[in-house]
Amino acid sequence: MSSNFPGERDFTNYPYKYYAGLMKAAIDGNSDGLYKAVCVSECPSGLPSLNNVDVSSLERVNCLKNNDFDNCPYKQYNTT
Repeated sequence: MSSNFPGERDFTNYPYKYYAGLMKAAIDGNSDGLYKAVCVSECPSGLPSLNNVDVSSLERVNCLKNNDFDNCPYKQYNTT
């Protein structure tokens, strides 16, 4: 796979890994993006339950973009 991010990158401010495809895989059973992840500055927390989510109010994680994500993914679930 070719990389849009050649060379070394500084991950100091992004010490956590966020798997953004877990929710989609759980809902529709499609595991294509199950292991796609992005490094984030903090773990998402304090989100409402999925039954009460207003999709328009979701925020994006603060991430270090990579070949899997052109934009930082939305916070979809609480993590630790």
